[in-house]
Amino acid sequence: MLKEINLSIQQKSLWLHNVLNPSSDSLNIGLAFRMKGKIDQQLFIYALKDVFEKNVALKTIFREDDKSNVFQNFNGNFHEPITLWISEENIYGYLVNEYSKPFNLKNSNINVRTYFLNINETECVFLIVSHHIIFDFFSARLLVKELLQQYKKYLSGHSDFLVYPDYSFASFVEKQQGV
Repeated sequence: MLKEINLSIQQKSLWLHNVLNPSSDSLNIGLAFRMKGKIDQQLFIYALKDVFEKNVALKTIFREDDKSNVFQNFNGNFHEPITLWISEENIYGYLVNEYSKPFNLKNSNINVRTYFLNINETECVFLIVSHHIIFDFFSARLLVKELLQQYKKYLSGHSDFLVYPDYSFASFVEKQQGV
């Protein structure tokens, strides 16, 4: 279990924006990609779970104390993707709708949402949406790269875990704050 830490300087401004604009989706980050061919969604979920375990910031939850100090910890739970069947004509509207749902950072233990939108037996769209306080577009690119690499490992029969970095986000925040 990881300890609670303060928000980074950058996260404080994102938190304030969310508090002042709770129904805003302006800081949502969403990635959707279409996958064709026979997709083993269970293996993909295993790979996604591995990526969440390695990148604990994806499991960030926030707590505000009675003095309005905000803390984060990385003890949130992994939530499997919502899976549903959808027609090609309805994909765009569904993506826009899910991307546009605001995050309630104060009262939620889910700050990353994932979806499998099955079009047919050999085609689906995977969607991941998060608040910018959790990750940015650069991190999102890395997340997708790691996810696809881990999925390929599972497909080839390997289940090695991802290599964990020597330097964590918590270490960065503590160094930034002189702790």
